[in-house]
Amino acid sequence: MSESILKIEGLTKRFAGLTAVNNLSLDMKERSIHSLIGPNGSGKTTTINMITGVFKQTEGEIHIQDVSTESKKTFQIARLGVGRTFQNLKLYDSMSALENLMIGGHELATMSLWRGIFDLKGSRREEKLLKDRAEYILNYIGLSETAQEKVKNLPYGKRKMIEFGRALMCFPKLLILDEPAAGLNPSERKQFVDIILKTFHEGIDIFLVEHNMDVVMNISTTITVLNFGVKIAEGTPKEIQNNEQVIKAYLGDRFKPIDV
Repeated sequence: MSESILKIEGLTKRFAGLTAVNNLSLDMKERSIHSLIGPNGSGKTTTINMITGVFKQTEGEIHIQDVSTESKKTFQIARLGVGRTFQNLKLYDSMSALENLMIGGHELATMSLWRGIFDLKGSRREEKLLKDRAEYILNYIGLSETAQEKVKNLPYGKRKMIEFGRALMCFPKLLILDEPAAGLNPSERKQFVDIILKTFHEGIDIFLVEHNMDVVMNISTTITVLNFGVKIAEGTPKEIQNNEQVIKAYLGDRFKPIDV
């Protein structure tokens, strides 16, 4: 039986009396693509922010490969092997694609600023390490030609891919994607799905928040559904498509029950 890479138990987040996530539990197994779906405002991004340490939970526990994140800061959770992308891009527009990826690999650099001033050889060695890794990732995602392009000059689809590449810089075991296909046209969406699957097949587990059901239903191993911060269903894509409560709350008439 597969081990858990992400386990959430009784997770709750309250903001000044508003309960954004209420008693959420899920168990994501290794070698899986686990999707979290639901209407806008259902608590999906809040859940991601608690997993990655941006928000501290009001109640409940989060474990990454059996390690509790309770007292850990964001960078310490990243060091457990967690990478993420953001729903709203967090790129440095005035910097090149290569430089954005190099910044994403900051955990690979071990030298302090003070030491770097006096150890120029070591500093250059770390810079080369970051540059080599960034060039590898750009080639991996098919964007090596954008290396010296300022991010602000790139089309939206390529900027989304750059953010995905930056999340790969520190060799994550678990990659959390917050609406990676949002705003992409069908061709860009297919290209992005191909890269997600390529990444998964090379050993990185995926936790996915996404509104595009063509993406979710085609690549997910397990789907958890939130509505008003509460889990209303969990199962395989076929099971979720057959769940009348999910159809009523989120999927709508275009997803009618099908034979399983």
